[in-house]
Amino acid sequence: MEMNITSKIKYLSLFLILFSGYSSSNEIRSVNELIVDDYYESQIKLGLLRPQDYWVLIVIDSNLSSSHEYLKQLQDQKTEMSATIIVLLNSEDSKETFYNKYHASLQPYSWVNAKGSDVFKQMNISATPVVFGMHKDSVKWQNSGLPNNFDEALLVTKQFNNWINHKVQE
Repeated sequence: MEMNITSKIKYLSLFLILFSGYSSSNEIRSVNELIVDDYYESQIKLGLLRPQDYWVLIVIDSNLSSSHEYLKQLQDQKTEMSATIIVLLNSEDSKETFYNKYHASLQPYSWVNAKGSDVFKQMNISATPVVFGMHKDSVKWQNSGLPNNFDEALLVTKQFNNWINHKVQE
């Protein structure tokens, strides 16, 4: 049986999707097994820190200016952070700096530290900052990068607040 060109393209596309490690932002990923260091440098599974059923996980690299810019945008927008965990990557020297600079105004539920390679692999991400809308221990949505302008920043704030207060449908 000879396949026409359309069938060959469909099979090739299916093969590439199945074997290339394709990831979708709607893919359900769990944080149960991701090991992080809490503020007091005790190791704990991130899933055990979950503040409520609907929460937000922010992953930032403390060595990147974009991480500082992202947190500043959240400060400026007065984003609801009570059910938010911020994961600082590569933060051995700057953990205190980040905490002192942003904690009082953002007041997230928790700050944790993690090895970048572990988080990138477990969460299937390639860059920061990245924000995950979590339901219990599974990712339901994600946004990457900085908002481009003030209007986009307002939309991010609204998305945060609606998710944490569960005013959106999954």
